[in-house]
Amino acid sequence: MLRALKDLASCVGTSLTVISHGKLAFNKYMASAIRNGIDVRNPVACMVVNIGVYTTDIAIVSNGRLLSLRSTSTSYDTFLNNIIVYMSRMRNVRIDESIAKQIWSSVGSAMSELENAPEPYVVLGPNRVTALPMRIPVCYQEISHCLSRNVESLVCFIERVYASLPLEIQGAIFRRGIFLTGEGACLRGLAKCVESSLYIPCLTSSKRPGWLRNILSNC
Repeated sequence: MLRALKDLASCVGTSLTVISHGKLAFNKYMASAIRNGIDVRNPVACMVVNIGVYTTDIAIVSNGRLLSLRSTSTSYDTFLNNIIVYMSRMRNVRIDESIAKQIWSSVGSAMSELENAPEPYVVLGPNRVTALPMRIPVCYQEISHCLSRNVESLVCFIERVYASLPLEIQGAIFRRGIFLTGEGACLRGLAKCVESSLYIPCLTSSKRPGWLRNILSNC
């Protein structure tokens, strides 16, 4: 099994490390791209924006190699904390991270106008001052306003990274597109925000591709 995994790592151009007690790990940035269905063996470079829990990492991947890596602190956790603070200051209700995640998944949005608008989500929680229970309906437009600065910061960071790349790599990314992965990639309208800013196709990748299934079947 170990030999098969090493062969898989070699096929996709990444490394395999034995950590301890038989646990294995790929290079985490390449592993994230593979897990989200991106063909890292493709010779045409692509930009992978992994919006993780604590950081957002932008990796430029081509032909199984990591060409560039940049990081920013704007992340999934940043979005959740802003929702918690917003609900406390603007709606006078105390919520924890678990409720913030429910708000995110139910009505989280990077845009104030969506084609398939979700129904408002009813938040249940204690009043920040009196501690009495409250029921507050929250719509996606409100959360879009709450997250607008974070979304703008993230999009600007992607723009800066793209602008800093050599023209040849920029052209390759323009042809192949930008892939959003990680916990924060599912935010409604985020891909469209990036597209409208950079005029580059932006995809949220989540499916295991055929090329990876073929490699795994031969292991």
